[in-house]
Amino acid sequence: MAEGELARTYWCIKELPLTPKTDQIIDPQRQRKAKEYARIRRRLFVVDLALGAFVLLALLLGGISPWLKGQILAITTSTPLAVALYFLVVAVGYEALTFPLSTYSGFVLPHRYGLSTQTLPAWLLDRAKGALLALGLGLVGIEVVHYLLRAFPQVWWLLTAVFILFFTIVLSNLAPILILPLFFRLTPLEDEELVQRLMALAERARTRVRGVFTINLSSKTTAANAALMGLGNTRRIVLGDTLY
Repeated sequence: MAEGELARTYWCIKELPLTPKTDQIIDPQRQRKAKEYARIRRRLFVVDLALGAFVLLALLLGGISPWLKGQILAITTSTPLAVALYFLVVAVGYEALTFPLSTYSGFVLPHRYGLSTQTLPAWLLDRAKGALLALGLGLVGIEVVHYLLRAFPQVWWLLTAVFILFFTIVLSNLAPILILPLFFRLTPLEDEELVQRLMALAERARTRVRGVFTINLSSKTTAANAALMGLGNTRRIVLGDTLY
């Protein structure tokens, strides 16, 4: 069940009457601004891809990777530590290089189109938490893959695929209870009638969920959103408080 489908389902379940506020949702000027915003986001995405490709080519063909490897091996002979240092240097360097683009696309642009309610310090804090989380998870992943490559050179690719599958399942299970709370406050939805209707909808879709929750999306954005997230015993429907 896609996020957009959940959002549309929410409005259908509430049987929202046509009001001036509803008319604003389909206002032509708002639609024009939405298309303009989406077009700019697509262009920024292409720029980000091009920048990533440039960094990769610079590492592989520009002699940066062998030079960095030599510098790190001059510091330590421990393979796991060398892998970690290489990853951290490249990751932090790439983050620094792309920070201006990230700031524009993640903070300046949403504010320009009235989609963000965050202050710059709050956005920077979220950015830092996301970067640290990505560094931690990425470091675990790169260490495991490098170990498999060294220990099982013939079947490392197969073992890596199994590891990635397992890692993805674990992250999907833990995301609603460990990762999402780092950025949002998650609470059970108090509208019992809506909860029952959404649970019935999930049952008709043969999707077992553990409950319906709401997150304080309005603390960061004016955009409405909803999602079906989690896996197994953490699977749940999540509605942003900007939906109502």
